[in-house]
Amino acid sequence: MKIKNQFLICIGIFSIVLLVITASVAITDRDVRQLNNQGLITGKIQRSVSSLSSVSIDYFLYQEDLQLSRWNSIHASLHSELSELTLNNPQQQNVIKLIDDDLHSLNQTFEEVVSYLQTAPRNVSIRIEPKFQIIWSDMAAKSEKLASDSSQLSFMINQQTSQTQLTNSLLIVSLVVTFGALLATVFIIVFQRTLKSVTELQKGINTIGSGDLNYVIQTKRRDEISELSHSFNEMTAKLKTVTASKADLEKEITERRKTEEILKARTEQLEQTQKKLEENAQTLKVYGDQMEDLAKERANQLQAAERLAAIGATASMVGHDMRNPLQAISGDLYFAKKDLEKMPESHLQQNIRESLTSAEESVTYLNKIVQDLQDYASPIKLTMQQADLEALCNEVLFKRDLPSNISASCHVEEDAKIVWTDSLILKRILNNLTSNAVQAMPNGGKLTLVARKSAEDFVVTVEDTGMGIPQDVHPKLFTPMFTTKAKGQGFGLVVVKRMTEALGGKVTFETEPGVGSKFNIHLPQNPK
Repeated sequence: MKIKNQFLICIGIFSIVLLVITASVAITDRDVRQLNNQGLITGKIQRSVSSLSSVSIDYFLYQEDLQLSRWNSIHASLHSELSELTLNNPQQQNVIKLIDDDLHSLNQTFEEVVSYLQTAPRNVSIRIEPKFQIIWSDMAAKSEKLASDSSQLSFMINQQTSQTQLTNSLLIVSLVVTFGALLATVFIIVFQRTLKSVTELQKGINTIGSGDLNYVIQTKRRDEISELSHSFNEMTAKLKTVTASKADLEKEITERRKTEEILKARTEQLEQTQKKLEENAQTLKVYGDQMEDLAKERANQLQAAERLAAIGATASMVGHDMRNPLQAISGDLYFAKKDLEKMPESHLQQNIRESLTSAEESVTYLNKIVQDLQDYASPIKLTMQQADLEALCNEVLFKRDLPSNISASCHVEEDAKIVWTDSLILKRILNNLTSNAVQAMPNGGKLTLVARKSAEDFVVTVEDTGMGIPQDVHPKLFTPMFTTKAKGQGFGLVVVKRMTEALGGKVTFETEPGVGSKFNIHLPQNPK
């Protein structure tokens, strides 16, 4: 088979394989985008379910029409979000039906609670009424079941998304490996065999050129080199039939000289061809090494992506499983404090008040952990609008209880007061950074927020005079679940980095042990 045909067959086969893999990559990429959209919807459903629990508690506490309006609005929103889900998996469809049934049942129970509270006497403590306790317990159980089913649906969609992303990555790696195999096959089948044939032909030409007209160049293959060898063999056979006469000898000498010149030219041409083939072979070897390195890099990236996906799924499950019990504990603490106010002043009452305050602080700390977990695992949906950066910085600094040994200040330059961003996300970022700064100054110090406008972006700096960050910690500072604190899960700075990047910005820091640290939030002036 000719070299040209061998090359075309190799190209054709590998082109078909590459097209199949590329089409598969495109299909899985489309599936990943669809699953990510469904994941956003399930995230909204989980947040709405959590909001229903809060609204029910608020209505029990205040019994205002505002809470009824919020309940109806969230209930309608949940029905709308459930109708937006387009899932083909039978298990996922069953879970959606369970969520719809749970929502309908929970709404009926809430209407019973509303009816009971509106008709109950005002001079009786409702929470000790057996009938109300039964209704309220039933509603709490249904709320918990609704939250559990919505969390299960989110977990199933996230798991399916991770599997589809894994398939997509494997297909990309297969595409790279197939392309490398194409190059290796072309080198082995085409270039290596061609080089061997050219070497044998060159050896035969040198032998014939030295005067050995009995030498026959072997032609084992049916390609271009074999045709050239056959031509040389025919030429040698003709030389042997030349007569010994002077004229014939002179003619033979002349033809031999011409043949030698032709052979020399062909030899030089073949040497140049061989040189080019050797250069191409070296280039192909370099490409093969690069493809091997790229395949290893893709494999490492795939392992990292699988680990982060597992961390995200676990964080989402833990966060949602902790949210409802914490809300129940918070409500019980509120009622306990109300009952405590009715007791006469005594040393026992003071001790109980201190215990309740400590419990509330623990619940607040757990709520922060849950919020960090959900911020890390949940999709971030931005609401971009104009924000007053000076008011936002003052709210973060002065509407929180700072230790008495820490002094705080805020300075916002005139041209940096108004920014286009998501104010809630930015407030969450600054709250995390100021909390870290306060924890870095156990013996007191100075906490400063500065906002300015640079040539390219807005820069918000949170600076403390605390202990600083050791050099060996710098590479791991934004790694999930890494922390140097006695208390903490290592998600605070990870959430800061993730939210800042969602706003189109970046996080940088400067630190010196024993002097303090600066964390800089860079926000784009014209976000996309």
